[in-house]
Amino acid sequence: MANVKLGPIVSDITGSVGEQTFARNAAGLYVRNRSGPADNTGDNRVACRTALAALAVAWSTTLTDTQRASWRRYARQHPRLNRFGQSCNTAGYNRFIAINFRRRRHDSTIPFLTAPTSPPLWPPLCTITADDSADTVTIVIPPATYQTPNTGLELWAYLGQEQPPGVDFYAGPWSYAGRNLFTSSWTSNPWILSVAAGLTAGNKIWCKLYAQDHNTGEMSGPFLASCEVLA
Repeated sequence: MANVKLGPIVSDITGSVGEQTFARNAAGLYVRNRSGPADNTGDNRVACRTALAALAVAWSTTLTDTQRASWRRYARQHPRLNRFGQSCNTAGYNRFIAINFRRRRHDSTIPFLTAPTSPPLWPPLCTITADDSADTVTIVIPPATYQTPNTGLELWAYLGQEQPPGVDFYAGPWSYAGRNLFTSSWTSNPWILSVAAGLTAGNKIWCKLYAQDHNTGEMSGPFLASCEVLA
């Protein structure tokens, strides 16, 4: 779905309409052919669809009226930012899906039947480096926003497709790359992610990160970081 910002006619547009995807780089707005997720086949696609189907069924048949009301209230109280940085309201159903999807996808559980009682977390500000000889991306932790992490802070990482060095904007597709949980220490530190396709020195790669409280469900919006691939 495309996001359109109205001006005298249309002042901005992002996302996809039909087979065209609207995006922006340093030169301005451009259009490219729409592409699917980088790992759109096989086990990942099945797991994602299974998770979404299970969550949709749970919303209708497992959650009580009181629990559904808590998600609707949470959505009203905590609007999200769209791609233009504007505040927008979402449905309680969508927030239930967003907060539970990753855990259901990877752990086959639906841990948060009731909406969180605290506001969403701040995005995890991180820097990344990439190495073409090892085909890895390293995320520097702790994030700048969580220098002293709370027990149960979990980071989810997604990697984009490698781009030419002059591309300064990236909207996807993204591939799941890993998760990192803080208890008394981080599960992985340094946090090194393997890249399925070989990297090329001088190109650029993006990483998208989310923070989530593993115990209560509070979740952040996405944080995007990019870097040049080093030899």
